[in-house]
Amino acid sequence: MTVETDAPASILLERMRVCALDATGAPLVGATSQYVTDAVVKISWQQAVEAGIEMIQRNGSGQLCVMRRTPDVVKWLEMSVDICAPDPELEWLLTGGTLLRTGTAGETLGYQEPELGLDPVPNGVSIEGWSDTDENGQEAETNQLFHWVWPKVKLEKKAARTLEAGILANSFEGYGYQNANWGTGPGDDWTFDSSRVNQRIRVDLDTMPASAIGLQAVS
Repeated sequence: MTVETDAPASILLERMRVCALDATGAPLVGATSQYVTDAVVKISWQQAVEAGIEMIQRNGSGQLCVMRRTPDVVKWLEMSVDICAPDPELEWLLTGGTLLRTGTAGETLGYQEPELGLDPVPNGVSIEGWSDTDENGQEAETNQLFHWVWPKVKLEKKAARTLEAGILANSFEGYGYQNANWGTGPGDDWTFDSSRVNQRIRVDLDTMPASAIGLQAVS
């Protein structure tokens, strides 16, 4: 492993890979389990924090005699994903629902929302991102990309959409969790521990998967 001697910034989200998970949290093996796209606008996340408990007691003269506060605790990540266009297969993978196809497994023509009142993607998905590096105005000489991993994400809400003289919003919101069983991922290309809510490493440019329209197999 090369020891990094530079400290580049992360710029320009180049790629996103989404993969369905099985009930254990492992990448789901199947013919339609993943999607790799460069039509991703942004991946956003922030920590959701449960505030610590303050315990304070005053004595009879009004002075504080007990002062204790437990630490704040990070519960999960609040996450959102924005894509360029209403891609039915990617939307289905992210949030469930039904693909509207010609025949049993023909051309995908559209998308139908999941049934109300149900959890449409109970196992969640994993999300990976690849972003460019920049140091002093140029790409890093080696390990030119950051590879980001969120091993379990549940996108439970779609942002408001409006049909108008403008671009239709394609934003999905939800939560990111730890996942002890994601392992090396759907591409078998993650060589470190992947169990935390988010992790990243530097990788070479040629390790980024190619973008393609349509669902792909995981074996």
